Amino acid sequence: MALATTIGHRLLPQAGQSFTKAGDSYTAIEGDTVVEVVASTTRHALVIVGRLRRPTTMPWSANPKIQPGVELDGPGAGPRNKSVVFSSRAFYSRCVTSTWRRLTDRLAGKTEPEPLWAEGVPDHIDVPVRDWLYEVLRTYDMATPVAVRLKLHSRFLKSRDPYAELANLDDRMNPMLRLEVIDATLGCVQQALQGAGWKDLQTAASYARHLEGILREGDSAFTVSEDGGRLERRMDETLHATYDKAVDAGASKTDTAADHLRAAFTKAYGLKPDPSAAYSRAIKAVEAVANPLFLPNAPEPTLGKVRAHLDQGRHKYEMVIADKTGAPADIDAVVALISLLWHGQRDRHEGGPTSAPVTQEAAETAVHTAAILVHWISNGSIRKK
Repeated sequence: MALATTIGHRLLPQAGQSFTKAGDSYTAIEGDTVVEVVASTTRHALVIVGRLRRPTTMPWSANPKIQPGVELDGPGAGPRNKSVVFSSRAFYSRCVTSTWRRLTDRLAGKTEPEPLWAEGVPDHIDVPVRDWLYEVLRTYDMATPVAVRLKLHSRFLKSRDPYAELANLDDRMNPMLRLEVIDATLGCVQQALQGAGWKDLQTAASYARHLEGILREGDSAFTVSEDGGRLERRMDETLHATYDKAVDAGASKTDTAADHLRAAFTKAYGLKPDPSAAYSRAIKAVEAVANPLFLPNAPEPTLGKVRAHLDQGRHKYEMVIADKTGAPADIDAVVALISLLWHGQRDRHEGGPTSAPVTQEAAETAVHTAAILVHWISNGSIRKK
């Protein structure tokens, strides 16, 4: 077999490109094997073999040495090989947990970077976001589903390269439109892969991690959801950890509580927030764990009835945490939180003197209040005396 070429600091073979090595000419095609000569004599050669994947060449590629779609499998692609070809998708995935800080911050003694939490798609991540969109739209042939879902003008699909048109879409009058294209792309890919095999799902997850790395490294105010199917507004990491624990605790009692809490989070922090729905699902999450525990025989239990039961029966319950005397604390904090959550939903009924729409701030507060209550109730932090 003809030698393709060596890898890394020399030439990277791509489909349709011709290479010459020691007078032996060879043109790589998709699916061919790439050979790297490690050592050789006139009769023998020690080689490393890898599979050539379909390359992704962006029309605006700023750095041809780093292309998200080109990776090598096989012995020669391990992390110890100095000639490994780095993938930007893997790089940005690692950035999700990166502890890197810029030089000026380190010199100033800052232990944590100060995020900008930029809205929209700021200029400093415009190119990597555009490249990501182009690759995902083309890989999964998602131009039509995304354009139809967003009800975009037909000129996008009539263009010579609909993928590039969507990836380059930048409406100064509507800075959220770019985010909506990303959000719709994530959702369409997730929907298309329902019932797909493990390998396809892992590839999609890799793309989602790649995007999250770009957004995180670029201090975007938005993040990719845990299931990789949508964009969400970024939350403080400590609060997110509390939410995660509450979901796990709720799931240990009933899947319904975890589902409601996830839905409440999505409605509160999604690309298009729905404060009223977020507040409603937050209350349902608490009801899912509180009603069976405190009102097991009630025909129509509600969080309001749970509040009344605990308020009237304070002497029957206690907390696992101690008060200032060292005795188990009373449940005043629990009753206060439930009362806050129950009475704060001012759009439950219309026409009353105190009826009012739920604000975004109230919805976010309700979600985190519900997370605390779900966690406490599920973990047995409230117990009978």
